Amino acid sequence: MNVPPDHAGREVGAVDLAFPECFAVSGRVLNADASTGDFDQLAFDDPRQAGSQSTRVGPRGSFSIALASGTFHVAAAHSGDASPDILARVPLVVDGKPLQGVEIRLDATGIIAGRILGAGPGARMKDLTVRAFQGHLAKDGEVGDLGQYEIDGLPPGPWEVTAWSGVGDITSARVRLPEDASRASLDLSFRPGPLTLSGRLAGFDPAATYIVKILREDSHDATHIFAVEHDGTFSRSGLAAGTYRVEVEDSAMPWPLYAGTVDVRSDRSLVLNLSIPP
Repeated sequence: MNVPPDHAGREVGAVDLAFPECFAVSGRVLNADASTGDFDQLAFDDPRQAGSQSTRVGPRGSFSIALASGTFHVAAAHSGDASPDILARVPLVVDGKPLQGVEIRLDATGIIAGRILGAGPGARMKDLTVRAFQGHLAKDGEVGDLGQYEIDGLPPGPWEVTAWSGVGDITSARVRLPEDASRASLDLSFRPGPLTLSGRLAGFDPAATYIVKILREDSHDATHIFAVEHDGTFSRSGLAAGTYRVEVEDSAMPWPLYAGTVDVRSDRSLVLNLSIPP
């Protein structure tokens, strides 16, 4: 539900919330060769639902969790890992009833590989991060010295692959791992341009930490995230002409302080003066 800013403090409607019915699901999670792994966290993700569910893995790979009806991708990880270690190739289907004695094999073997192009002269490839997303699950890959990358251990289906650099530039593209093939190819390109977007925040708090996001509206291939300087100024070079969505965030706030669109034209760079609410 969206509440317009000019309706602050006024009642604009009612929202009914209902918790979905959940069903007990229990069984064992095993490696592809039926051995017990040393992982201790198990995540279940249905991309159509609000978030993934997780549970701890017990002795001999046992697990128990309550899940709503849905089709769940399953991933196992060690505590504290930012990305899952192993994923199951076959999703778990919960269809309106409890499930007991479920055996989940962590046997996904799909690979997405390609090259990361246009990172800029002198770019240090070891500073690039590449990650594949499906729903709320993510899997990291390795980047070589020449920009070649590989993400392995993926189940079939649609994936969004994102790469980002140490200076905040991001590029993304989508690819599908087919059921009957173990490998998909996808190249990513940063496509730097000749233009600069710069500006200053009015009303900013010098003690706060502000982040500016610039997202190209017609493509994931031109997204930039960078910090605001201590004097409230910001600048990002390497932009191509186009329409961008600009967002300003405070690290202590859960929502953007400013959001709008700007046209970066091919004949000039652009300077913005943005006001931040107190």
